[in-house]
Amino acid sequence: MIWAGVLLATTPCQAPLEAIAPQLLQDLPAYANRSVALSPDQQPLGSVLTAGQLNFEPLPLPLGSLPDRSTQQLFFTTLERSFLGQHSNLSQGFHWLFVTPSDRGWQFVSLYSQWGPYPLADRPTTPPQESSGGRIGQAVQTWLRDCRANFLSTEAF
Repeated sequence: MIWAGVLLATTPCQAPLEAIAPQLLQDLPAYANRSVALSPDQQPLGSVLTAGQLNFEPLPLPLGSLPDRSTQQLFFTTLERSFLGQHSNLSQGFHWLFVTPSDRGWQFVSLYSQWGPYPLADRPTTPPQESSGGRIGQAVQTWLRDCRANFLSTEAF
């Protein structure tokens, strides 16, 4: 929609990525924690406590490795707690999200993640792996779907 020569987003999800990313990260733990389906006899394996450290600086990628030039990168971290018996363990996830704009809003392209203990100290992280089908990838895809459908509170934008 255009008003007085200014392009207005018809949904919050059509706003620039920098405008919606803080809300995505704020909502991500709740979306991720709801994405884990458990049978009644299972204990929760863990939960996402927080998401943060938002960074828009793109990684240098080989020419032609992204589907199109409009694809944007977003880096963020998650802090997660998992349980093994009576013991809990904290881990940190490092995520590279790739999204592309469309006429309906931002579309998910892919997600790559690395995992490591929290705090990291001198302990190594896992190699990056494609994680679009994992808990964080599914949570981002659901959030973007809700954003495009305008199900999210517009007060946050």
